[in-house]
Amino acid sequence: MMKFQQTFEAVMGPAQKIQLQNVPGPKPAQWRLFLTVTLLGCPRLVHVNLSENEAITDATLEPFAALHATLEHLNVETCAGFGGSLEALRGLLKLECLRLAGCLALEGSVEPLSGLEALVTVNMEACFGLVGGLDLCRRCRSF
Repeated sequence: MMKFQQTFEAVMGPAQKIQLQNVPGPKPAQWRLFLTVTLLGCPRLVHVNLSENEAITDATLEPFAALHATLEHLNVETCAGFGGSLEALRGLLKLECLRLAGCLALEGSVEPLSGLEALVTVNMEACFGLVGGLDLCRRCRSF
């Protein structure tokens, strides 16, 4: 187990990009493990793309809060299983691009995004449970 942990830390610790778009096979429990454990082992992530993964269920955006010092691009489009509020994103001060389209279970205000000065691109299409956005829309180049 120690060798696995050392290898994981050596490979994933410095990782800056995770591109796991439309990955066939993983079950919801495996995605939960990835979101709650694996992501914590990747503290330098700048770019995360988990879009189009139907097996992500009963998930929140909370795991991404740990990437507050580095995350610039987050794409979880067409992952209907992401739910809850946007509160976990409030501290992502380097976030430039946020793609949430099709995250049908997200709800509440978009206000947590209002202090993200680096944010220039947001896609919340079909996020019917989210409210607000006009002030954010004026600042962003793409909404």
